[in-house]
Amino acid sequence: MEKRTIRLCLTVDVEEEGLFGGSYAREQVSVQNVEALQGLRSLAERNYPVTLFCDHAVFSDARACHFVEQARDHFGAEVGAHLHHWNTPPLVAAPEGAQGERAVLVKNMNHALIRSKLENLLVAAGRFQSEPVRAFRMGRWDIHSWMFRMLTEMGIETDASVRPLHYGAEHPDHFDAPSQPYRMIAGGKELFEVPLTIAPLWKGLPRHARLLDKAFAHYEGEFLHTVPLWGALGALPVYHCLPVMKLFALHTLFWSGDTLVLAWHSSEMAAGATPHMPTAQHVERLMRRLHGFIDWLEQRYDVRPYTMTQLHKECAAGSPLLQHNEFGSCPDWLAQ
Repeated sequence: MEKRTIRLCLTVDVEEEGLFGGSYAREQVSVQNVEALQGLRSLAERNYPVTLFCDHAVFSDARACHFVEQARDHFGAEVGAHLHHWNTPPLVAAPEGAQGERAVLVKNMNHALIRSKLENLLVAAGRFQSEPVRAFRMGRWDIHSWMFRMLTEMGIETDASVRPLHYGAEHPDHFDAPSQPYRMIAGGKELFEVPLTIAPLWKGLPRHARLLDKAFAHYEGEFLHTVPLWGALGALPVYHCLPVMKLFALHTLFWSGDTLVLAWHSSEMAAGATPHMPTAQHVERLMRRLHGFIDWLEQRYDVRPYTMTQLHKECAAGSPLLQHNEFGSCPDWLAQ
């Protein structure tokens, strides 16, 4: 019996230390964890390339760039851009008492300042690549509808910043976003969006949750904020055990589509660089889990690995073009 063809995208946010440590540094940033990208060799040996979303701190450090270059040239990795707005120049003074990445929320920031930060990030990325980068992911999944136009104006063709079922007072509204790739028009240009694969437990969950939130929540969005805790399946290899990842894949590929997008961080590949990965044994378990998941997928499916740009070239034209959600509004997972 012929196996069903599926697409698998592996992505790593390559950034400074500070993940889940309370705060990222705004200045004098350490990126020693980037050396751990050498651990991608085992995936490359299986012909599974990874898209590396690198932030400004990485592109500004010669030693970190060496390891990114090694992953690109020897492991087949693609290099994209990743905006940590709190330590990407131009830097502005934080409000009194605020620290690190929580100093200023993107929704409260001046649009011109975000544009300047994006420009500086993409200039640094282009300098490293000797050509413009075409793929982007926003730090903290904190992308808003007004930002997509900036991306297309700066040459970005593929974005991977949307996290479905994501909602909160301090966050953009990605709640109703599809779990599969789609297209949007931003600033007169087409942008290919590749969301993190997070699927609701049943297809109508987002709509029903919206209705319940309006009917019963004391504050708008109060109920929606809880949905990822009980109503969603994902496959974040650092946090989910192998049986959960398998269940996620079966559920997603049955109900949603043919593309799976996994994500983790460079600091989660370096022992001691983040609190939940304190030892080399934790990192080894992460890599065994990834390989175990790929082994299981290959037993059941014809697995095609893709970088973001490869996925764009093959799949963008056949992906749906979305201009509003089912409620007729333009949420943060679509361009204004």
